[in-house]
Amino acid sequence: MDPEDKLLFNVSSGTPAMKSALLVLGTLGEYPVQMIQVATPTRKMNDHNHKDYDVELAWECDEDNDPNLVENRCSEVHCPSLLVMKNEESIRGLIKAYDYSAALVVAKSMNSEYTKNYLDLIDMAAKRELFDFKGVDQLIRKTDYDCVPVKGGDSRKAFEYALSVQLKWNKRQYADFLRALTPLIVDLFEDVLKEIGGKAEVEQYTYIRLDEGKKIRKWDMKKLSGTETFETLNNHYLFEGNGKGFQGGPIYSDQLNVLIQHYCDNDRVKSLTESLRKVESQVRNMAAHEIVAITDEFIKEKTGFSGEQIVHIIEELYRFSNKAIRAEYWDSYKKMNDEIIKKLSLS
Repeated sequence: MDPEDKLLFNVSSGTPAMKSALLVLGTLGEYPVQMIQVATPTRKMNDHNHKDYDVELAWECDEDNDPNLVENRCSEVHCPSLLVMKNEESIRGLIKAYDYSAALVVAKSMNSEYTKNYLDLIDMAAKRELFDFKGVDQLIRKTDYDCVPVKGGDSRKAFEYALSVQLKWNKRQYADFLRALTPLIVDLFEDVLKEIGGKAEVEQYTYIRLDEGKKIRKWDMKKLSGTETFETLNNHYLFEGNGKGFQGGPIYSDQLNVLIQHYCDNDRVKSLTESLRKVESQVRNMAAHEIVAITDEFIKEKTGFSGEQIVHIIEELYRFSNKAIRAEYWDSYKKMNDEIIKKLSLS
């Protein structure tokens, strides 16, 4: 059969065993089958007495041969495929668990006739988790469903990364969750300083350097020379840090937190950045460099915060530093899941 072909089962004729077998095949089979029941002209059982039956006369008098008299006595017998139901139940559970790659494998194993309502949406979710923005945009145009709340290059990339950190928490991938915090915290702390503005903005004291094809932002010691920002950093590392003063190099969250504590007049924001920096310093490196069992209880024991509280801290800092980020944007993945599950229900 070609993909566009449809297989019809006539479940009207034959012995009871034959008709039952066709129904079982249609119910258990993995191919799209349409089962057809044909009623008799009299809407009752046929007379099976064929003695002296004149076939030619019966055919000549058959009203079904007259297009003006013919009546369509066919009706479809609706028996959903149990195999499809089982697969779609698996897909539904995987989507709720945010396991899009596994859901995509199951969906692709099914006949395309069954998955045409939702396969592209699952593919979109899988590509989104992998930051395949080009692939996501193509599927947005194809499905007419937009899962991306924040538009624009850098803003979109930054927020999608923040959502991916939240996603790791939702999937209970605690070690990956902790390891993913550092890039997010650095960007978030820079945004906080940018929101404060003036002397606090770090871009005016930095430059971008290519290192093995990667862009790394570093402190420009010439631009920092004689500034309040340099004095703040130098005093911190001279008296509270390494005892050598500020040495420059790549930008780290610890340095940015020092500047937030100095420049910010919002005590709540200062407390949140201090808490987030504590989480990073106490458990992030442990998760990255040691073989340890990372659980939510472990995180709370080491930092005083559960993973859920850490996610809420990130969201609150985003509200301060990126006012265009609405609260409902953080439910973006859940809304995408709901859309996929809704399409599953329509299949």
